[in-house]
Amino acid sequence: MASMQTRNATAAPSGGPTPSQTPSQKLFDKISQSEYFLGSPTLRSKVKWVMDSKRVCKLVERSSGLNGEPPVEAEIWWIGQILPDNFGLFVEGSWSPSYGAKFSFPLEQSKARCYVAEPDDPTYASVWRDTFKGAKALEASRRTPRAEEGDNRLVYDIVGGDHALKLRFSVFEKHDNAEKYEEARAEQEENCPEDAEELLMQNWECRREDTQEALNALIQSNETAPPNKPRYLGHALPVWTAEHTRVLPRDYESKLLGATAVFGAHISHRTMTERDLKKPVRKDHYFADITSIIVLDDAPPDPVSQARKRGFEMPPHLVDDSEEEEEPPRRSKRTRRN
Repeated sequence: MASMQTRNATAAPSGGPTPSQTPSQKLFDKISQSEYFLGSPTLRSKVKWVMDSKRVCKLVERSSGLNGEPPVEAEIWWIGQILPDNFGLFVEGSWSPSYGAKFSFPLEQSKARCYVAEPDDPTYASVWRDTFKGAKALEASRRTPRAEEGDNRLVYDIVGGDHALKLRFSVFEKHDNAEKYEEARAEQEENCPEDAEELLMQNWECRREDTQEALNALIQSNETAPPNKPRYLGHALPVWTAEHTRVLPRDYESKLLGATAVFGAHISHRTMTERDLKKPVRKDHYFADITSIIVLDDAPPDPVSQARKRGFEMPPHLVDDSEEEEEPPRRSKRTRRN
């Protein structure tokens, strides 16, 4: 089975603002007009589902995978506002020791997760309906016969009849042995900017002390495990602003919580057999894995209508200065003498 290629998701967004547009405005126009925009009516003609060697079905660029070349995972784009509920975009992800114990998930399986919904700003919200309809269409395009809907979906119904999209980011990458791990770590450290060394896992500061202890133990395990045992390399979330500034881990919460942003993601599907009332049931699961987040500023206000602002007043060019009534003089206040 051909292996998948993944484009570099950590590169800074290209392009600069024009004199008539803010960087966020320009990016909004660029994303909403992209052929890989989730709300694009032609998206389905640009992508297709391909199953990899692990029986995971991935969305790839339809034009890739020709002449013996491996297919390229499609980077799908959309715009949404990050909800405060279940916010988990932290450097260590949503993991905590109590969570790991409850669900039998070690730290190295941690995911940074969030839900995004319709933006408050009407400019960015103008493409939301097409966005969640596009997500529903992708789900419908990959259904397993006689399978039920699983807990992992692209689109979730939320209070008030609205919809939210779920995204995740795998914090740690597994390497099969010490040699592969050291090669990946060396490349990561070489490419890390000097002023952004907190992106490297050995410099992460977790929110909780017990999570920090678990991270330190994982780092120590990477150093002391036998050469043929797996290692885990941490990756910080690839977060930028529309002004091409990298957002560092210490600012994730302040910059992302409640923010409207552009999201890049790889879409995948898996059919899992689960036990439901002691009976095996096949269920469809869908995932959106973050490749980048670009935080947008508030959209500029719409121009003010002079007609509506003026109301019943006479237009300024019809007003004759000589005919304007003078404001009567105000009666001066006299100081009262005692």
